[in-house]
Amino acid sequence: MFNDEFKFQYTSIPVAIFERNYKANTMKNNIESLSHHHRELEALYVLEGEAVYYVDSLEYKIQKGDIVIVAPYLIHRATILASKDFSHKCLCFDLKLINDKKLRESLENGTFSVKPVISHADKSSYELGNYIVNSFLAANEKYDGWELNVIGNLSLFFSLLKQTGMITEKSEEKDKESFCYRVISYIDNNYMQNISSSDAAKALFMNGSYFCRKFKDNFGYCFQKYIEAYRIEKAKILLKVTNLAVSEIALAVGFSDFSYFSKVFKLHQKCTPSNYRRDAYN
Repeated sequence: MFNDEFKFQYTSIPVAIFERNYKANTMKNNIESLSHHHRELEALYVLEGEAVYYVDSLEYKIQKGDIVIVAPYLIHRATILASKDFSHKCLCFDLKLINDKKLRESLENGTFSVKPVISHADKSSYELGNYIVNSFLAANEKYDGWELNVIGNLSLFFSLLKQTGMITEKSEEKDKESFCYRVISYIDNNYMQNISSSDAAKALFMNGSYFCRKFKDNFGYCFQKYIEAYRIEKAKILLKVTNLAVSEIALAVGFSDFSYFSKVFKLHQKCTPSNYRRDAYN
């Protein structure tokens, strides 16, 4: 899924922030995010607990003090373990905030790569984490001059990444024809239609059973559950930014049955679509 929601948080500069604070005693099961990608670079600092992150189909087990960096357009998802408390602070920002034009363009087109996970044991992790937290706090409080604070901290963040060899030139260009990219491209273009795993398998010229196994291995969900969650994410954006009736939104994102849409939405969001829209405006 291409996530275009961060831009709705932009104010005077293109940066969005979010944090997660999960308590083990409130979680019955692990929390799985959808595989997605976005044009922004994401920098995340783990404050407590453990989780599993998947970046470009590679699995990383992360814990307190670790840093996750996701370059633009890389497919990623996370599994938050229900057995432990977990919290993090995260920045998602347009690379226009970086003054180094060569670095910016190289990260955007994939010719440079950045180390996706920096361990808490690395001697630079604490300093890098502080740059993330300081930027987060400035963007959250929005005091006079907060933009300069964010840009300054991000400049120091990338400077340290370069100094420590965590940004390197790729020997090969990123494979945009990989299974995950092909599947997400298909879903992006067809989620509003009545599609099934069989339809996706045919579009990718794959055996149906093999496609389903490979999809579950890479995305963490069966195809139908992923499509439902994907459509709910699209519906959330429309509920926030349009005045369309809820029934129209259900049809627009691929639900032909309004009652079923409401049921699935409530299952995912713990509230009705109408209440979600109301809360978004408050």
